[in-house]
Amino acid sequence: MAIDLYLPGSWCRHGLGSSHLIQEPGSLDQILAELERSYPLIRTHWRQADGRFVDYLQLFVNGVQVALNPLPVQPLHDGDAIDVVLPISGG
Repeated sequence: MAIDLYLPGSWCRHGLGSSHLIQEPGSLDQILAELERSYPLIRTHWRQADGRFVDYLQLFVNGVQVALNPLPVQPLHDGDAIDVVLPISGG
């Protein structure tokens, strides 16, 4: 049983090794907290100093965008997918 977690490729430099990780099923907040424990530098990319998620981060569960502040207590099941998306900007 597994949850697919897709992260921005630029975050691989923090020891992830891949932008696609496999997580054990659990609630959304548990999965993200475990990711922060395993890879502490990720927290600097998606959280503000007060612990809230940064405004520009987008999170999708099975293709549906999820509100981040506050993060819903949402159970995830085998085969579900989480996508963490950063905006693309330029000029």
